[in-house]
Amino acid sequence: MRETIDGRPPTGSAGAEQQPTTRTERRGFGAVLSDFPWVHLGLGLFGNTLFVVGSVLFFWESTKTLGVWLFVFGSSGMLLGSVGELLVRIEKKRRRHGGGQDS
Repeated sequence: MRETIDGRPPTGSAGAEQQPTTRTERRGFGAVLSDFPWVHLGLGLFGNTLFVVGSVLFFWESTKTLGVWLFVFGSSGMLLGSVGELLVRIEKKRRRHGGGQDS
């Protein structure tokens, strides 16, 4: 017999499939990300800001090391924001083509 995380047997009939219990399990990670579009925008803007500031800091020898790190972190933020937006678009396309369980 299957057990839940806390060790108790699942509720309902013995032969019934257990339904997903969390939002992520029910709708997919892309769907959850699409509920919070400001996260991608915030990561992208934060990354862009660090990227530009880091680029400017390359002009002076005394700030080059800080510039490199800001450049790297900014690029990472931009990448995370873009990946999040890509996942949202994939999820929206999946829903349009009837793949979503709830609309």
